[in-house]
Amino acid sequence: MTKKILFVVNDLNIGGLQRVVSIIADALNALDDFESSIFIVRRNIPQFYSVESKLFYPRQAPNFLEKIDRKFCSLRNRFDENVSNQANQFLTVEKFLISSLLAKISKNNFDTVILTADYTAYAPFIKKAFPNLRVISWMHNNFDVYMDNYFKNIKQEFINGLQASDLVVSLTAYDAEHFAKYNSHSVEIANPVTIENPKGTISNLQKHVISWVGRTSDWQHKGTDYLLKIAAQLPDDWVISIAGDKDPLKMINVLDASDIQRAQQKLVYVGSLKGEALANHYVASSIFLMTSRWEGFGLVMAEAMSFGLPLVAFDQTGARSVTRDGEYGQLVELGDVAEMNHQLSRLIGSQKLREQWQKKSLLRVQNYLLKEVIQKWVNILK
Repeated sequence: MTKKILFVVNDLNIGGLQRVVSIIADALNALDDFESSIFIVRRNIPQFYSVESKLFYPRQAPNFLEKIDRKFCSLRNRFDENVSNQANQFLTVEKFLISSLLAKISKNNFDTVILTADYTAYAPFIKKAFPNLRVISWMHNNFDVYMDNYFKNIKQEFINGLQASDLVVSLTAYDAEHFAKYNSHSVEIANPVTIENPKGTISNLQKHVISWVGRTSDWQHKGTDYLLKIAAQLPDDWVISIAGDKDPLKMINVLDASDIQRAQQKLVYVGSLKGEALANHYVASSIFLMTSRWEGFGLVMAEAMSFGLPLVAFDQTGARSVTRDGEYGQLVELGDVAEMNHQLSRLIGSQKLREQWQKKSLLRVQNYLLKEVIQKWVNILK
C-alpha cells in the first residue's frame, strides 16, 4: 500500500534545508511505496529548486504574510491583551497557516507529516486534529542554536512540538542525543550528497583556487566576516571562489581599511549555483573552506568531499560530524582566523598533502550517498 507523505517547509528558495527537502521528497516519490508532497508556507518566495513532488500552498494567504517575522513572539501570547499589533498579526498568520495545513491534511489523507525546523510547533495542533496521523519533526540545525537563538521567542511551543511528535530526526548524533531530552524517540539521519557526479569527476588539485559555498547574506551563521578576513591574508597567487546569494564584498565594512584592497583581489564571486554549474565550481578548485559558526550538518562539506576536495572548517557540531572529529577534514578553533590561514597555507604549499586529504574526503563521502540515506528514511516511514 502506498504511503502518502507531506513535507512542510518555509519555501524552496536557496538554502540547505530547502535543497534537502526537495531531494528527499523526490527520492521517496521515485519509490513504488511512497507518494510525497510538499506544503510550502511562503508561496510568494522565488523557487530556486525544482521538484517532481506535488506542491501545496496555504489558501488565500493574507497580504501581510510575507512581511511578518515568524520568530517575533510566542504563540502563548495569543490571549495577551497587551501584545503589540505586529504580534497580533503574527498570531493571526500562525492560526491561518495551521488551519490551512490541517485542511490539506484532511482532504488528502496523508499517512505521515514531516515538519521542518520551527514548524515543529505545529505538531500538537496536528495530533489533536488527527491523533492517528504520524508526525515527524525534522531538525536541520544545531540543537543549541535552535534553543538559544533561532526559536528562543517560541521556545516553549517548540518544545511542546517536540514532545507531541512521534519521532524527531536530527542530522548528527550530538543533536539527536540532545533532542532526546524532550522526546525519547529521537534518531540521527544525516543529509545526503544532493549533487550528481555520474562520471565520478574529481579535482586534479592543481588550480590555485579555494571554493566556498553558502548564503553569504547570512553573515553571522555562515561566517562571511571570517571569510573576508581570511581572504585578505591569502598568498598572492591564490583566490577564493564564492558561490552564494550575495557578493561578500558588499560587507567590506567588517575589514580594516588596510585589508579591503587585499580582500577585493582575493575574492571571486560567481553568484548562486546549482546542478552542473555548482559541480564545476567544486571541480575547478583545490581546497574547500567552511567558515560557519554553526551548522546542523553542513551539506556543502559533503558535496565538496564528493569532488575530492580537502576540507578545512571551523570547529562546530556539523563539521565535527562530517569530518568525524577531524579525521577526514581539518578543524580549526572557531574564530581563529590566524590558525585557519596557517592550515590553508599548509595545503596551499603541498600538492602531496592535498592528495592525502583528498583520499580521506572520497572515503568519508561514501557515508552520505543518497541511496544510503534514503534507505534510512524508508525504514522509519514504513
